[in-house]
Order: sequence, then structure tokens, then C-alpha cells
Amino acid sequence: MIDTATWKVITTQKVGAHPTQLALQPDGKYLWVGNDNGVTLLDPVNFEVIKEIKTGEGRDGMAFTPDSRHVFLSYKKEGQVAVIDTARLTRTKEIKIGQSAGALSYSPLSQSLYVVDELEGNLMILDEEKLEISDRIKIKAGASALRFSPDGRWGFIVNTGENLVQIIDASTNRLHKRLKMGKRPDKISFTETFAYIRSLDTEDVHMIRLDTLEKGNEVSTFKFQGGERQPGESSRIGIGDAIVPTPERNAVLVANPADKTIHYYMEGMNALMGSFQNEDREPNRLLLLDRSLHETAPGKYIAGTKLRWKGIYDVAFLLDSPRIVHCFDLTVKKNPDLKEKRRSIPFRAVSLLKENKVYVGEKFKFQFKLFDTSTDEPQIGVEDVRVLTLLSPGTWKRRDLSKPVGDGVYEAALSVPKKGIYYLFFESSKLNMKRDEIRFLILHAVERSQSN
Repeated sequence: MIDTATWKVITTQKVGAHPTQLALQPDGKYLWVGNDNGVTLLDPVNFEVIKEIKTGEGRDGMAFTPDSRHVFLSYKKEGQVAVIDTARLTRTKEIKIGQSAGALSYSPLSQSLYVVDELEGNLMILDEEKLEISDRIKIKAGASALRFSPDGRWGFIVNTGENLVQIIDASTNRLHKRLKMGKRPDKISFTETFAYIRSLDTEDVHMIRLDTLEKGNEVSTFKFQGGERQPGESSRIGIGDAIVPTPERNAVLVANPADKTIHYYMEGMNALMGSFQNEDREPNRLLLLDRSLHETAPGKYIAGTKLRWKGIYDVAFLLDSPRIVHCFDLTVKKNPDLKEKRRSIPFRAVSLLKENKVYVGEKFKFQFKLFDTSTDEPQIGVEDVRVLTLLSPGTWKRRDLSKPVGDGVYEAALSVPKKGIYYLFFESSKLNMKRDEIRFLILHAVERSQSN
């Protein structure tokens, strides 16, 4: 359990052998953890184990009814689905699906559970009330993933081996469309407007416009380049979502583990709008924490935050439509329940550039001096002082190692990819200097043609 305000681990819990999946039931009462032998239930508030339910080996998928009444677990090797009653926390039934039981998803529109029999090429439909098979849809064998659109009508099934996307209509329980798409498609995500299909062997992300799926309409499909490399080049492909919608619901974040980058795409654009890197790590699944403003009453918006220091702050407010830019003061008082920590800045960096203007795409030697603020003496000959260059508002960053060049001066060869405001942070393991313990410097990057 991690506190997302401080990003610190609060506690840990044993949850069985090789946990592979976390799922919070819709009403938030239990956190379900899938493992090798079944599932472990946790109280999401105090993180205590409520119960362990053994259901057999080889669990493949997990799905809930919207009212949290039932949990369904699929077992590929056994070809069956286990049904758990969340009120009694007991396994009430096991339903034979076929040779295999893989991906599964619940549609609130038809109030039915849909389960893929990958080997026989069937999509089995289970009636929730009767807990028995009510119908089946013939699909292409080899289907690997299933997910329904937000309204519960359109079920998307990807077939990785066949480069195929099959779409079923839950209002009629019939196969609606077959679309050749991508190269080894493996994941499905949605916004209110589009379905997104990620493939392993192409950097392209395909999109299907949901409102064109009605019978007789020509399906509108689009694609954009979701990175520089194919996701399948990574050896670590996660089981969770690699594409997630932003809070505005008109854009998505795309994790490309081969790029070691998370990309940002806005609907209606032909290309990515930006990207985020996290050191040298490979992002393979995403979970978005929404800290944006929310309307709690007509015209009243609230967002939570925590400020570390007392004082007067400038708060900048920007709204795109209608265009509003406004700044106001915020006074933060001392918290009487907390001991005041003295804010000390142990080091100070001083730029030796004549001006803070640099040119896009051109390498330059950035020289600076580093001082100990307690003695005002320069730090000489430190070999591991690194410079983090960050483009505001955080869409690009890069780390460079500086080198001491004498007289307490350090030098790093830098270059920036686009115009804008860049923040320079400094860190050193030998000095035990962290980047938030030293004031940043600012550079203004312009095109060479703008210099005059």
C-alpha cells in the first residue's frame, strides 16, 4: 500500500504465491489479488487479509458485475469459469466453457458475461441471473483479449496471431465486424469516442471511431505513431493497460516499453503531442492518478494538494475555453500540529553563461560553479555532478554528467530539442546533494532565426 501524497510505502501484505493481478471491486469493499492458487481478499482501508479463496491453478482473467454481486475467474487450462458470491465470499459455481477459458468481460447492457474459448473459437455468453451459458458467438480461434466499450454495447476481441479485431454487438449478441488491423494486436483501451488498439510488431496505434459502428455505416479507422520502436522489442510486456485516457477523456497516454517512454496523444491530431521519460525504466502498464480540479457545486471547483512551507504563494489559473488567465495570492500558515522544519539549502549553483539564452539544436558548453552555502566555499573536483535539463512543463528531460575543469568550475555539454523554458537541476552522490536541495537555474531556448 502506497500513500500517493508522499509516494511512500505504508505497509505490505502477504497475498499468496506469485500475485499477478490487482482488482478493486466496483463498490470498493474488497481488493482482489489473483495468485497461483486462487485469490486473496484485502480490506482496502486497513490492508488486512479478509479471506483466501482457493480456486485452482492457471487463473487467466477476472471480471465483476457492476453491483459487485459476483466475481468471475476464468481458468484457461481447465476451460471453466469460477463464480464467487461477494456477500458470502464463497465459490458458488463452476461453469464449463469449452477447451479453454481465457479473456472475459461483463457487459452492463446485456447483463451478461462474455468468455473467450481461444482453442475452439467461441465466445460464450453467461446469463448472470441463471449463471449458465445462454448463447455463443462463433469467432476466429486464437482470440487473446476482450473488452467492452464504455456503454457496454461493443465488445472488441483482438486476435494477435491473425492480426484481427472482431467486434460483437451486445444488443443482439452477434458478430458485427471483422477488421484486419495492426501487426500482432494485443491490447484494447477506450475513450468516450474511440477504441485504441495497440500492436506488438508496429509502433502504430490504431483507432476505431465508436459512433461509426452502427449497422450499414462505414467504420472510420485512424492511426498514429505511438513511439519510435515496436513495443514487442521489449522483453517485458505487462498484463495491464498500456493506453489510458486522460481526465479530459479526449486524449490518451501511451506506454511504449521499447522506447522507455510514455507518450501523449490528443484526439484529432496526426501525431503525438509530447512524451515523458522516467530515467531508463521500461513502462509497460499505466495507472492514472487524477489530481485535477473537480466541480462539486455549480461554479465551485476543488482540487487537493499539500504545500511544504508556510508563506505567500502565487497561484496561476489557466483555462483554454473560454480563455481565462488569472493569478492570485495564497497564504499558507504554519500548521500548529506539525513541528516546523528548518528549510536549508546546503548548496548553490551559479551559472557562468553571459546570458541565459541558448539556441535550439545547437550544442553548447554550460559552465557553472558549485558552492557550499554554510561556508560559501566552492566545491572543487567532484566527479559525479549531474545536470538534469527539464523542458517546462515536464514534457522532455535529459541527464548529463559534468566534469570539473579547474578553479571550482564545472562544464557539461548540453543541447535542447525545441524552444521554450528549461530548468536545470543538479545532483551528486558524493556530495549527498539531491536535486530538490539546490535552487534550479533557468535557460531560455530560441530558434537561431529568432535571435535577432
